[in-house]
Amino acid sequence: MTNLNFNYIYLLLLVIMGTSYHAHAQSIDKVKLLQFEESITRGEEFLQNKDYAKAKAEYQKALAIDPSSRFAKDKLAQIRKVYIDPKDETDFADAVASGDRLSASGSYREAKAKYEAALLIKPEDRSVREKLGKVDKLDVEKNQRLKEYETLIAAADKDLSEKNYEVAKPKYEQAALLNPEEAYPKNKIKEIDAILAAQKALDDSYNAEVALADEAYMNRDFAQAKLKYQQAAKLKPAETYPGSMLERVNEAIKTQATNAIANEAELKKRQEEEAKFALLRAEEEARLEKLRVEEEAKLAQLRAEEEATEKATREADELAARQAKEKRAADSLQLAEETAANQAALTAQTQAEELRLAKLAEEKRIADSLQLAEETAANEAALAEENAAKEAALAAQSKAEELRLAELAELKAKEDAERDEQLRAQENLKAEQLREQEKLKAEQLREQEALAEATRIEEERIRQLEYERTSLADREYNEAIENGNKLYTEEDFPSAMKMFEKAVELKPMEDYPRDRLIQINNIVLERMKNNLDAYNKFVAAGDLAYQTNVFDRALEEFEKALTMRPEESYPTLMISKIKKLMEDNSIVGLVTEPIIILNGYEQRFRFDPIDMRLRKNNYILIKARRTTEYTPKVFINYGKDGMKSGGIVMKGIESEETVDYLLRISVQDKWYRVDNNYITLYPEGGDLEISSMHISQGDIQPVVLQQEQ
Repeated sequence: MTNLNFNYIYLLLLVIMGTSYHAHAQSIDKVKLLQFEESITRGEEFLQNKDYAKAKAEYQKALAIDPSSRFAKDKLAQIRKVYIDPKDETDFADAVASGDRLSASGSYREAKAKYEAALLIKPEDRSVREKLGKVDKLDVEKNQRLKEYETLIAAADKDLSEKNYEVAKPKYEQAALLNPEEAYPKNKIKEIDAILAAQKALDDSYNAEVALADEAYMNRDFAQAKLKYQQAAKLKPAETYPGSMLERVNEAIKTQATNAIANEAELKKRQEEEAKFALLRAEEEARLEKLRVEEEAKLAQLRAEEEATEKATREADELAARQAKEKRAADSLQLAEETAANQAALTAQTQAEELRLAKLAEEKRIADSLQLAEETAANEAALAEENAAKEAALAAQSKAEELRLAELAELKAKEDAERDEQLRAQENLKAEQLREQEKLKAEQLREQEALAEATRIEEERIRQLEYERTSLADREYNEAIENGNKLYTEEDFPSAMKMFEKAVELKPMEDYPRDRLIQINNIVLERMKNNLDAYNKFVAAGDLAYQTNVFDRALEEFEKALTMRPEESYPTLMISKIKKLMEDNSIVGLVTEPIIILNGYEQRFRFDPIDMRLRKNNYILIKARRTTEYTPKVFINYGKDGMKSGGIVMKGIESEETVDYLLRISVQDKWYRVDNNYITLYPEGGDLEISSMHISQGDIQPVVLQQEQ
């Protein structure tokens, strides 16, 4: 080969390398580049020697290595003008037919190779170029589907390995739609369906146990609730709800035991008070009964004494009456007898005197007939005198008898007076006894009234104590109900439950607090269920954002999930993981010591422009807090030198404690395209303290720049 030809070829290689190498350096490796250069060099040699068949073959080899090489295409077109290969038509037709067949079967990459082979024969054929463009597009779409398929399969496999079946299954289903021929996602779907069926059976058993436990808990059957929550916890050890409810049940059992002890003590105290009061009442009743018995005994004794006195008085009166009657009869009889005797004696004496006088008169008449007249007269005078004397004696005797009768009458009157006096004394005694009895009765009545008053006062005191206890319980009950309703309105359901549980303890028979507890429990259970659904959605969205390197969205979703179920550890773990990733992948440290930016003042932070290869997924990680009572809005701007490229607005910084804020800055085009070298912060509405601020590269596997040789 002459020096001229060598120089020509060398210049050609430089041109080729200038047009092809620099344009395709990132897609063609060194081995293929050498092969391409060798084919071009040999093609040029054969073309110079007019060996068109061999030159054509070499240029086709070069074009196969780099189908976009305009130089190789131009050389082949030049050769076809002076050389026609009889085999080209057959090879061209076979290549196109094979390409069509492979394209129809979906083998776009193989079809593309056939069309490219056809174009090596006829590079200017428009129909083949259209077919190549079509299969190339279809191949890209297929590759994209396969890439999406592989991404979905990888994500689904990850979810499956992490037992996120509900998240994994839709991904396998999408993957099966993207690649219907592949059996792998279909088998995984069947596997998940079997797992979900088993899980559903487990969930049904778990939910049944939890439902029974919740029902038992609401019915205050804590022993049954504890058993059911324990069984639910055994079915699903990872679930936190049974454990949290077991804590509440144990606390309720303790409270119930404490209340039972307190109630027992209160009951015992009340029973002791009732026993004491009953004892006092029994003692008082015994004392009253004793007084009543004694009073009845006294009254009986008084009645007996009164009856005895009345009987004695009656008998004495009867005796006195009989004695008086007998005495009167005796006196009358004696008087009659004495009168009769005196009258008989007087009559006998008179008769005897008359007989004596008659005898004397007869004797005198007989003895002395002469002196009869004189003597008769004398005798008559003497007799008259004697008769007068006798009459006087009789009159005296009658007067004596009258005096004696008067004495007897006086004695009788005196006896009657004494008897009347005795009767009056007895009556006075009876009256005195009656007065004593009335006085005793009045005293007993006063004692009974005093006892009744004391009993009434004691009963009133007991009623007052009972009222005060009842009134206190009513006040506490009403206060608990009022506070419970207020907390219920404020949706502070745990505190409201405590108030209504207190109301149930104060008045176990009241239905209202129990109904409220059932309502609250239903609301809490429904919210827990809704929170679980929302939690799962937020976690799934966070996982998806994390897997696609959208960490600000992932952080936001995991924070939302954490608000739904603060007791879950997974969102906290992922939030910490994202923050650590941002800190580990920090590429620019703007603030490393705490600074305060005052309201209305802009703070500028300069930095060297970030390598373009590291700007793809950039975040600004800021640790900040507000230092005033007002919530500042923060404007973040960036740019190059004195020119502003763009900016974003942070949400209000509400916490007085330091909080992490993650902002994806690379979503703005000018952040990627412009070599920005400053960031400014401008708080509006309040002062701001920045503890640290970094620009981080947000790839899970960060780009590592190799030092260029």
